[in-house]
Amino acid sequence: MRVPDRKINTGLLLKPGSTLVSAQTAFRTGGTATTYAEFLWAVNQERVADGFANYVYLKCEKSGADYVTFFFGKARTTDERNTPFSVYRDNRQYTWPSVLEDLYIVSSTVAQYINNGTSVTSTPRYIPKYKFRPAVSYNSRIIVRQYLSEVPWPDGALEHEQPVPTDINADFIGLNINFERCLHDTARFRELVPGAQIVYGAGIVNPPLDRSLNGQIFPATNFTDWADFYIEDRQQQVNGLWLRESVQIFPPPTPEAIIR
Repeated sequence: MRVPDRKINTGLLLKPGSTLVSAQTAFRTGGTATTYAEFLWAVNQERVADGFANYVYLKCEKSGADYVTFFFGKARTTDERNTPFSVYRDNRQYTWPSVLEDLYIVSSTVAQYINNGTSVTSTPRYIPKYKFRPAVSYNSRIIVRQYLSEVPWPDGALEHEQPVPTDINADFIGLNINFERCLHDTARFRELVPGAQIVYGAGIVNPPLDRSLNGQIFPATNFTDWADFYIEDRQQQVNGLWLRESVQIFPPPTPEAIIR
């Protein structure tokens, strides 16, 4: 609502004893926002009867040389704020990370020979095998949802878990096992070094209490396979109201795995 500068005075805008409180201030302090029925009670009362009475004050700003615009919006319940007013489908290019479906080690009857300095000995030959899906850049399906609110959503409402791939870099009896950053289940490589013991004085200065000689462990990533997730969820203020837009992305068809 635009109001001429000359009419901006407390006696005309608000009922006696009232204070102009925005929805955001009321949300932050636990107070009550000024409603349209309390605002401009001396003028434009016909609009109160049109369903605007319970709209709450959002903000005001200068409008031209001689006017101030006051913004009001509908007060919503929690359920109304979290119900989208618009839902549509689209596509977005996204690179889905590699997925390590299996990792194992095979021993070969073809021996390998090692010179230990004094003699040549034979040991089994170990070969790492990987079953995986490579990373795929795909024009993925998305669903966009838009919401409106007179107050901002808390940070927690905009936070979503997203896939975080990690590397697997291990060794097994001198065999290097390296796989690119990927999604994977827990991988464990037991210690096979005879008489292995911790060498103190090298490594982390303040070590944890749970140092282990049981080998190497690579914990599972938060996602172990492709799955839909919210790639974006943000909000911005538009004319005093908060517009929130979330983007949910869906994985492509699963390709055949590669065994290497």
